[in-house]
Amino acid sequence: MRFDRLVQHLKAGASGTWTELAQRFGYYDQAHLARDVKQFSGTTPTKARAALIDVAGMSP
Repeated sequence: MRFDRLVQHLKAGASGTWTELAQRFGYYDQAHLARDVKQFSGTTPTKARAALIDVAGMSP
């Protein structure tokens, strides 16, 4: 559920550091967020963000 909310937030073009996003979406810390992103998307958080922004039709 945390990951889905994070994805929706990023697709909407919202910003924030990974630390801020981890706190906002209920992750223990930035590393916890990074592990979830890697597990569910197969890539790094930064690459996942870029792909989501591209899919949403926005430029980074």
